[in-house]
Amino acid sequence: MPRRPLPRYFESRGGYYVQLNGKQRRLATGPDDGPTGPTYLLALDEFKKLLESTSLDTAGDGSTVRSVLDRYL
Repeated sequence: MPRRPLPRYFESRGGYYVQLNGKQRRLATGPDDGPTGPTYLLALDEFKKLLESTSLDTAGDGSTVRSVLDRYL
């Protein structure tokens, strides 16, 4: 069973990354500032956007009008 994608901080790269669909993607660079810092919150926002766009790519005909328009914009 594959691991759940979660944002993780890599000290050697100085940023937050996530492994999703076999690719490692950078979410935010900066210090490891824990659960309330600006870098971590930015990484969570980028992670959310990434998950939404990934689910939209695989949604097929079940896409809602809002998700299609968001993707268009």
